[in-house]
Amino acid sequence: MNKTPNLADSDKRIEEAEARTDQANTRTQQAEARADHANTRTGEANTRTDEANIRTQQAETRTGQAEQQSNRAQIRTDQADLRTDQANLRTKEANTRTEEANVRTDQAENREHAMRASELSYRRLFEAARDGILILDVDTGRISDVNPFLVELLGFSHGEMVGKTVGELSPFKDIVSNQAMLNRLQKDGHIRYENLPLETKDGRHIAVEFVSNVYQAGVLKVIQCNIRDITERRKSEQQLNLLNTCVSRLNDIVLVTEADPIDEPGPRIVFVNQAFERLTGYTSAETLGRSPRFLQGENTDRPILAEISQALKHQEPIRRQLVNYGKDGNQYLLEMDMVPIFNDVGKCTHFAAIERDITERTRIEKALRESEARFRFLNDLTAATRALANPVRIMAVKARMLGEHLRASRCAYADVEQDGEHFTILHDYTDGCVSTVGKYQLSLFGARAVETLNSGQTLIIRDMDAELAAGEGAEMFNAIDIKAIITWPLVKEGRLRAMMAVHQTTPRNWKSDEIAIVKDVAERCWATIERRIAEEKIQQLNAGLEQRVIERTAQLEAANKELEAFSYSVSHDLRAPLRAVHGLTRIVMQKFAPQLPADMNHYLERIRDCGQQMGVLIDDLLAFSRLGRQSLKRQQVSTAKLVQDVLAEFTTQREDRRIEMQTGTLPDCWGDRALLKQVWVNLLSNAIKYTRGREPAVIEIGCVADNGEDVFFVRDNGTGFDMQYADKLFGVFQRLHLAEDFEGTGVGLAIVQRIIHRHGGRVWAEAELGRGATFRFTLAPKKQS
Repeated sequence: MNKTPNLADSDKRIEEAEARTDQANTRTQQAEARADHANTRTGEANTRTDEANIRTQQAETRTGQAEQQSNRAQIRTDQADLRTDQANLRTKEANTRTEEANVRTDQAENREHAMRASELSYRRLFEAARDGILILDVDTGRISDVNPFLVELLGFSHGEMVGKTVGELSPFKDIVSNQAMLNRLQKDGHIRYENLPLETKDGRHIAVEFVSNVYQAGVLKVIQCNIRDITERRKSEQQLNLLNTCVSRLNDIVLVTEADPIDEPGPRIVFVNQAFERLTGYTSAETLGRSPRFLQGENTDRPILAEISQALKHQEPIRRQLVNYGKDGNQYLLEMDMVPIFNDVGKCTHFAAIERDITERTRIEKALRESEARFRFLNDLTAATRALANPVRIMAVKARMLGEHLRASRCAYADVEQDGEHFTILHDYTDGCVSTVGKYQLSLFGARAVETLNSGQTLIIRDMDAELAAGEGAEMFNAIDIKAIITWPLVKEGRLRAMMAVHQTTPRNWKSDEIAIVKDVAERCWATIERRIAEEKIQQLNAGLEQRVIERTAQLEAANKELEAFSYSVSHDLRAPLRAVHGLTRIVMQKFAPQLPADMNHYLERIRDCGQQMGVLIDDLLAFSRLGRQSLKRQQVSTAKLVQDVLAEFTTQREDRRIEMQTGTLPDCWGDRALLKQVWVNLLSNAIKYTRGREPAVIEIGCVADNGEDVFFVRDNGTGFDMQYADKLFGVFQRLHLAEDFEGTGVGLAIVQRIIHRHGGRVWAEAELGRGATFRFTLAPKKQS
């Protein structure tokens, strides 16, 4: 049966639908509010809420249409309910997503906070690091950041380094290629340079350890370079290496032991150097871990070992001398300095010993002491006999002193007669035994004694009873109470002349230095006697010499008087005929010149010139002879002033010539000014004369120091001479040039030589033909004049 719903039911249903719609709208608005709230938390929730609003509006539209058609309204209402449920579900989902978003936001905030904290911590480490740090771009290798320590280390500012590559920084530019470094980093991700030598901006040289690594910094890759200053560490390593090398190569032994135990078996050796190995023969491997006591032996001083042990127990330094033994069994004497080594907390951990082998030094010191005692004795012996002239007295004193020095029973001196068989003991020194002064027969002392002494060898017997049998002279030695003897013979011209003997009434093991002192004393005895004899002969010769000197002096005075008479004769008697020849020649030339042939006038002029030359020769000869008798008036002479005066006198000779006169520094000298002026006059006149024809003539005057001696010289660029004739240069009338070429008498240089010799000096010349000559001379200083 079909029922048609009435209008009232329809309206009621519409009202109910509208009520439900209103309720749905209310719920939708509430959902929209929640959705809006979710949208503020997440964009994704907002989008879904907007979709829910659109659907709600669609539901409202459909609800309105339901007023026109109830069936459709009911359907729309049902759909609205469904959509409401869906909106509720979406709202719940939005709330869930909002909560998740909140969780993620909180997590992001926590991560961001942690990252900021990490970055802050890293930055603090970066800023405070005591190593240099560079941050580089991984692609370009350019510096993006640098920490303060590296700025301070290299001396470049932060701005000077940022933006550059490592290779562009001057400390690294000659050390590492930027591209090569990048290539290695891209390949290996790591680079390390153990010891880079760098020069800072201010020129300091440092050594660094350079390490580069590639690492991920968030979404970026960067390069971090750590630069550590190892300059001081390198210095310490070098010093340590140097110390190790020095210790290893020391000539002294360095030995280090542990501190414990002090008592047996003793501390263990932990270090020895090469000197230890060389001296002991034990290698380091054979030594380490053992106690130093394995080096000790029977002659090691036990009380000294006890002192060393006490010092070790009290941890005190000690120095002692100690006998040790090497691997070959030979003993050696050490001078040892041992000190305790403490750690940072003051605990003694080791003992270090510096040991020096003083075996040879001790032997030398002992020999030196013995030598000093020996020479002191010999000096005293010489002093005691210096004033003595009598040979017998000299031998008596020396025999006594030698016996006392050697603490011998007897010391005797004997003269051997011409036959070589008999000898006489003139005197002896005795100490607790009888004297042996008297005559003896050498053969009674046995063939051994005769043969040894006649051959000039020392007779040495240490134990008469053990060394000599009956019939070999033992009876004679026993008769004069001798058990040991040293006899040193004097053999001259193949014959035994004398003997010096030291006797001992008991056996005695004579030492080499005792034998040597007997030989020295004996030789000094005979040397003293021979010197005294020679002095007497010299005194006799001197007495005769004094008489001969007196006689020769008288003869010399007579010869000087004769020379003076000759000089007077030359200066007066010889000059008179010369004046007559000169005068007569002049008269003939004045009165009869027109009547004489031309050749005759020429000959007369030659006669007059030769007479004048003869007069000059006589004057020079007299001047030369007077030099030997003329007394010297020594004084301090200004050489520079003297040379100036001489050059002033040559002004006229230099007027028509071009002469370059070069004068150097001339020191003062000590001598007779007048005679020294003559030396300079002669040398300079020769220089002017023999430079004739030179344009310009160069004459140099000077002085040089040679081994503390002033050497004056005159040098010219004149004609010179042949050095093979230099020995004739200073002889009287010796000329090396023709008279027609250069005037002169040949006496000037002889006068120079005599004056220089009288002043205690010497003169010499050097020259070369055509290339000038140099004349040099010296003078004795004031203290030698």
